Amino acid sequence: MLGSWGEQVVQGTTVGVEIGVRVRDYLTARAYQDVGVPGQPKRQFMFHRPLSMLLNACFDFGFVLDQLAEPGFPSTPDPGTMNELSWSNITRLPQVLVARLRLRNQA
Repeated sequence: MLGSWGEQVVQGTTVGVEIGVRVRDYLTARAYQDVGVPGQPKRQFMFHRPLSMLLNACFDFGFVLDQLAEPGFPSTPDPGTMNELSWSNITRLPQVLVARLRLRNQA
């Protein structure tokens, strides 16, 4: 399960907000319904699998991992919202993991 958090922090004479992501029960594979975008009319299906389960399924079929990226995205504040816990404010954690897999012994 994934959730975001915010905490007021004081550094010297400056007061700010520290934002992060909380992950619980990562190792349990599950399917569930949840909200992907605030305001959507219906919950959508989500399928959580730990990374090892996803990659090992590929390795079992002869694939090798030859590239991995975890890009961070620049801040894109939305003037229409005041949600400090928005992903647009969480810029130092990757929002996506990109893996390139190739069949073993193929270039």
